[in-house]
Amino acid sequence: GVGLTSEFAIEVINFSSKHGNSVILDKVSFSIKKGEMVCLVGPSGVGKSTIIEALVGRKTPTGGVIKILGKNIKSQKILDFVGYVPQAPELYANQTVEQNLLSSAIKWNIKDAKAKIDKILSLVDLLDIKGVKANKLSGGQQKLLSLSMELIRDVEICVLDEPTSGLDPNTRNKVITILRNISSQLSKTVFFTTHFMDDAEECDNVIILANKTIAAQGSPSRLKKSLPGSGKIINIILDNVTDNLLKS
Repeated sequence: GVGLTSEFAIEVINFSSKHGNSVILDKVSFSIKKGEMVCLVGPSGVGKSTIIEALVGRKTPTGGVIKILGKNIKSQKILDFVGYVPQAPELYANQTVEQNLLSSAIKWNIKDAKAKIDKILSLVDLLDIKGVKANKLSGGQQKLLSLSMELIRDVEICVLDEPTSGLDPNTRNKVITILRNISSQLSKTVFFTTHFMDDAEECDNVIILANKTIAAQGSPSRLKKSLPGSGKIINIILDNVTDNLLKS
């Protein structure tokens, strides 16, 4: 297999991204060890998705190098080892949970798909609803189905863009717990973005992105000690700012 040479699942070196003349990210560098669960935290619009999309080959950085399992991402084969769950899950809406997984298995030419499906569905807690159509699932269930469709091809690294956005706190916790289980039980590397600091609690490592670069990184407990308010408050996100709010 690939990647036996490197202890790192993901290495990002001097990643820069520009949009026209404006710099979105400036020389961002971090590495993620195999089997770790790591999150990239930061407010919306800070460039988290740009990094994720570059990792899975959907975007090209303006500058810098990305290595997956020790190999430069430019060798296309690398993406065989990476599963990607975008912010808006890409599902077959009119197919059931189980049919979606079978479609994924056919697409990737997976053997004994049937046997694998129930095991994966029980891990992501969708087994009871495997006969339900994708368009009838809740937002959280759709994210978990999207993840399952990558797990069926036995990827080594799962990359998820904002897997908890738009979910209520209980569902968010459940998604994070499932990601933790995938990391620990299946020995997968899990890397995801979020703008909720709570999502970082279960991670081995946290990378905080702010003002075009990495503001801090480390274990959740270490970061908490170093952040103002012991890490309880990072930023307040106002979804819709109205005139009344500004006057008050």
